[in-house]
Amino acid sequence: MYTIVQTVLIDETGDSYYRMRWPARRLCLQDSELRVLSVDARSSDRFKLGEAADLLVLYQCSDFDWLPVIAARRKLGKKTLVEYNDNFYDPPWASPVAMQWKSPLLWQIYEIFMQEADGIMVTGKGLEQLFKQHTDRPVHILENYIHLDLEPFSSVFESPANEIRIGWAGSLGHVPDLLAIAPLFNEIIERYRNVKIMVMGNDSLPELLKLPSDRFVFRGWGSMQQYYEFIKQLHIGLVPILDTPYNNCRSDIKAVELAAWGVLPIVSKAPPYHDFLAKTGAPAFTSLHDLSLLVESYLQDPSKIAVDAERCYRYVESERQDRLRSERLELYRSYLPAAKSSFEWKQGPGYHELASDLVSQSRTSLAFDAYRKAVARGLKDDALNLLRTELNYNPWNIDVALVLLAALAASGSGECLNLMDEYIARFPRDLRLAILKAWYRSTKELGTEDWRRVIEAMAEIDPYSRQIFYPDLERRFLPLIKSNRDIYQFALELALVLDDFAALRFEVAQTALAIGDLTNAELYFSQLCDQRRLVSSSSAMLSQIQANYLPCMQQSVQARIAGKFGKD
Repeated sequence: MYTIVQTVLIDETGDSYYRMRWPARRLCLQDSELRVLSVDARSSDRFKLGEAADLLVLYQCSDFDWLPVIAARRKLGKKTLVEYNDNFYDPPWASPVAMQWKSPLLWQIYEIFMQEADGIMVTGKGLEQLFKQHTDRPVHILENYIHLDLEPFSSVFESPANEIRIGWAGSLGHVPDLLAIAPLFNEIIERYRNVKIMVMGNDSLPELLKLPSDRFVFRGWGSMQQYYEFIKQLHIGLVPILDTPYNNCRSDIKAVELAAWGVLPIVSKAPPYHDFLAKTGAPAFTSLHDLSLLVESYLQDPSKIAVDAERCYRYVESERQDRLRSERLELYRSYLPAAKSSFEWKQGPGYHELASDLVSQSRTSLAFDAYRKAVARGLKDDALNLLRTELNYNPWNIDVALVLLAALAASGSGECLNLMDEYIARFPRDLRLAILKAWYRSTKELGTEDWRRVIEAMAEIDPYSRQIFYPDLERRFLPLIKSNRDIYQFALELALVLDDFAALRFEVAQTALAIGDLTNAELYFSQLCDQRRLVSSSSAMLSQIQANYLPCMQQSVQARIAGKFGKD
C-alpha cells in the first residue's frame, strides 16, 4: 500500500477544503489501496512522517525545516510536490496576508521550495505561466472541483416569482472587487422594487455599502457550510474581479460554486473565467456599464435566469465534479516510487487527518534558544558552533545564517566574506546580506563600492520592500556617513532613492552641515521640515485608519474610473 502524506491547515478556509482535504478523500475513494494522511503543519511528527511517505505534498510551505527532509527524500528516490495557489508577488491590499506576502524574503522561500521540489501544483493557467518564470520544475494544473454530489437542478433552482435575490460573497481579498461595483446596487434598488441585495463577507461591508436595511441582507463570513447555505438563496450571483495580476491568477471556483447550486453567475471576462465562459456561455462583462446592462436584461425578463443558470449547472454537473475527474490520482501515481515505504504506519488504508500533538516552537527557535544561553554564559565559540551545526544540517536556513554572519563580522573574522558570498548567491533577494557585507568591508577598509550595489538594489525594489531592509541599512550605514567621505557621497544618492526615510535624510543633513556642504544641508533640512509638518498635521487622523484601508479604497475607485473588469 502506498502512503501519501500532505501538510494541511485543518480549518474552515476554502483552501483547506478545496485544495487539501476534499481531494485527499476523493483519492482514497478512487483507489482503495491508498493511505493518505493530512498532517497538521504544526504536528510534532510531521517531519518523521513526511520523510517516510512514498509521496510528500506540501501546501503553501515556507518552513525552512522541510528543505532537509526534501533533500533526504531525494537521496532515497522519493519525490515531493509543492502547491502555491495564489500570486503572492502581488496580493490585494485588502487581504489579511497582504503585508506578509509583499515581502521579498517570503518570495525567496517559496521560490526555493519550487526549485527544490520535484513538481509544483497550481489552480490554473495564470499561476502556471507565472511560476514557470521562477522554476524549471514541471508545473501541473489541478482545477478546483465540487466535492459534493449535486442535487437535481429542479431541486436547487428557485424560480424568482415575487423576489429576485442578487448577491455577492467573498473574503477580504475580494473587497476591492465588490466596492468597484457598489454603485450598481443602489441603481438596481431604485429601479426595481422586487430586488433584494444579499452580501456575505467582512463585517465592515454594510457600512461601506450603505444600502437600505429593508432591501439588503448581510451575513458575516463563516464556515464553508454557511457559505453554501448563503449562495443557495440567490438567483443571480455577481463575480466581479478587477484586472490585476493577483486576480488574473485566481481560480474559477466562485462561478462553479454558484452554478452548482442553481445560481446564475455573472462574471468578469477575466483570464480565470475564460474556459468557464467558453463552455457555458455565461453572461460576462468588462465594465460596470456592461454589468449594469446584463443585470437589467435579467430583471426585465426573469425567465432567462433559469435558462442560463441551468446551462451553467449542466457544465458543472458533467465536468466539474471531483468524482468524474482522475487527473490528481494520475499525477500522484506518476510521482510514486517503485518500492513502497517500509515504515510501520499506524493508519490503515483510506483518508486520515492528524491534528494532535501540535508544537509551538520550530527547530530554528530551539537552536536560537540554545545559542542565546551559550552567549549568556560567555561560551562564544560554543555558541557559534551551535549555529554552524544548524547550518550544516539545513544550509537553506537564512535566519541562522544571518545571525552567524553578523557574529563573525562583529568579531572581525575573515571567514565571513566567503560565507557571505555563498549566501548572497543563494538568496539574491535578501538585501540584509548585501548590507552586512558592505558594512563589514567598509569597517575593514576593504572598499566602499559594495554600498553602490546596495543603492542600486534598493532603487529597483518597491517601497514596501524597502521598509523591510531599511532597519538594517539604518543600523549599519548611517553611523558610517560622518566618518567616511566616500560613504557620504553614497548617502546623497541613497537619500534620493529613499525619499520617505527621515532618519537617513537627517544624518545626511547633519553631515552636510558639518563638512560645509551647505547646499545639501539646506535641501535636506527643508525636506525634513516639510515631512515634520505633514506628520504633525496628519498623524492623529491616519493612525486611526487601518493600514490596508486606503490602498484598498484607492484600488476600487481607480477601477470605477477606468470601468474595467477583466480582459476581452
